[in-house]
Amino acid sequence: MLAVGCVPPLLALVLLIDAALLRSSLPGAAVVSPVLALLTLGAMVVGLRATALEAPYRLSAREGFLRSVADPRGALLLAGAVLLSAVLAWSIPLLTPLLPGPLAFAATVVELRSPAG
Repeated sequence: MLAVGCVPPLLALVLLIDAALLRSSLPGAAVVSPVLALLTLGAMVVGLRATALEAPYRLSAREGFLRSVADPRGALLLAGAVLLSAVLAWSIPLLTPLLPGPLAFAATVVELRSPAG
């Protein structure tokens, strides 16, 4: 169970290294940079959908992905919530520890309103 707790910090580390490499003058950085941003946003949306799942699907990334595909409006709402939280963390860094709460609330509300839920 301890290994699962290491996944988010390792993912953040990989994303930071990728972002640093993209800021360098490597060929293709202009193409890969937006793709990395979109993949990160998609992973955040699927992760948020997975956190809001109920009993039989506890933290299932597959089920979170399937529900994100089945409910594109909900996925767009969660993407907006992730973008808003990123802007808040960038503009007011003191709010960063408080941002997981509203994101979990947004994921729960999207899951409750979705037709798949």
